[in-house]
Amino acid sequence: MITSGHVINPNFNTLPYDAIKDFSPIIYLTGIPNLLVVNPSVEVKTVPEFVKLIKDNPGKFTYATSGAGGSSHITMEHFKYVAHLDIEHVPYRGGSLAIADLIAGHIKVGMSTVPTGVPYVRQGMARAIAVTSAKRSPVLPDVPTLVESGYPEVSAVEWWGVLAPANTPLDIRQKLNTEITRIMSLPEVKEALAKEGVAFEGESIDSFDKFVRSEFDKWSKLIKAANIKIQ
Repeated sequence: MITSGHVINPNFNTLPYDAIKDFSPIIYLTGIPNLLVVNPSVEVKTVPEFVKLIKDNPGKFTYATSGAGGSSHITMEHFKYVAHLDIEHVPYRGGSLAIADLIAGHIKVGMSTVPTGVPYVRQGMARAIAVTSAKRSPVLPDVPTLVESGYPEVSAVEWWGVLAPANTPLDIRQKLNTEITRIMSLPEVKEALAKEGVAFEGESIDSFDKFVRSEFDKWSKLIKAANIKIQ
């Protein structure tokens, strides 16, 4: 099982395998949006207000994520790149540590996954500014996307999928695709996922193969264009 880091990591590390050639696709599972949040003391409620605040205070704000090179980090760097924002990344060793420092006021801005951030948003301990998926999250229906807030390029989720070793026979992969689809469609599994604000999406083997390759190309081009580095 892999996450979107599978196609991001090769841009920062020399790996003993090829992320595309050494694997055979089986199925796409789900995508989890990232969530742009601020400490309630930050007096912004919308994406335009957030952008204005950062631009009016270049270099004065930092943002927290669960770690360097992860989906939340790269997505926020993408947003920075297209919006021309001067805000520095502070990587933490996990999303819970990052959100804890944000609600404590030690850091004012964060990019977390929706499941990590939602409990604190609902309790008023953090304010949600935007989600990074193409569509709004069902668990935060009142929070706009970056896409609808004027940044159509910034659409990304932390996705999960299943791969097999390269050259695994197609009939075996198809059986796995079918069985995973059956299991992920069980009512109890769907209910558990819904509590986290995600849903099984599933895809054919060919569709997932095209998706992985497109994600690899997308992030490789962005990381080079935006000159994204890992501290």
